[in-house]
Amino acid sequence: MLKIPLIINNARYTVAVSTTDIRKGVTVQVGGVALNLKSSHEDGDNTLKTYAVNFLQWYFSVIQMKDAIREGDMRRVNITLKHMVPFFYSHSVLSKYMVECIDYILKTEHTLSPYMSLKVRAATFVNPKGRKGKNKAADMQKENEVKYLKNLIRSLGANKTEKSIVGITKAGPVMLEIAENFDEMTGSKTVKTTHKLKSKEIDIEVLTNKLVGLRLWDQDKPSMLPDSLSKSPFAFDRKVFKTTVMSKIQRLLMDVPTVENDNDE
Repeated sequence: MLKIPLIINNARYTVAVSTTDIRKGVTVQVGGVALNLKSSHEDGDNTLKTYAVNFLQWYFSVIQMKDAIREGDMRRVNITLKHMVPFFYSHSVLSKYMVECIDYILKTEHTLSPYMSLKVRAATFVNPKGRKGKNKAADMQKENEVKYLKNLIRSLGANKTEKSIVGITKAGPVMLEIAENFDEMTGSKTVKTTHKLKSKEIDIEVLTNKLVGLRLWDQDKPSMLPDSLSKSPFAFDRKVFKTTVMSKIQRLLMDVPTVENDNDE
């Protein structure tokens, strides 16, 4: 119930009207005067709100995926990937990340046998130190391991051959082990840590400068945010989305053999 204060001919009145009636429009008698009351709401420019809502939906999906990986939750990873397929589709119809999500779900839930599916899901994570809640994505761990080899291959220059790449790749781990042992024996090894304390003031300053440039709160000048931003990542044609996903599945099925018996593996 809404209470609306009115002043008519220097007399004060209070009109009680339900929200349903005032939305539809209602006529009330106040001091012998008939008044038509109806609520109106103008959306105006909600570009900032739309941007914030989109950002938050992406953010919660990302932290959900990161938490599922850290906990090693195989079932939640598949659920999160299913949820992220429309996100990547809304970003680009040709998104390779959308195809990777569909491919992983297709293999672990349909084309592979239960045994191989469980094996693939378990191999998605790696816990180098065995600590609780400290799992990492296996591909990310592999990237960190081959970082040294990438630097060696890059040092060969632009005219490197396949033979030289194979040779330095084989020698790389041995060279690294020798260098680490030498540094340890001589006590010259530099202790490094990934724990870096960053100043929040610098981050706030950068964020403030960006927001000032976007002119979000300047009513006299247009905002610099894109006008084509949809109100939601899911604001797309569902039929076209379904057709696109099915075409990706059909293409993936042509290259993926179906395992029907665990004994054949």
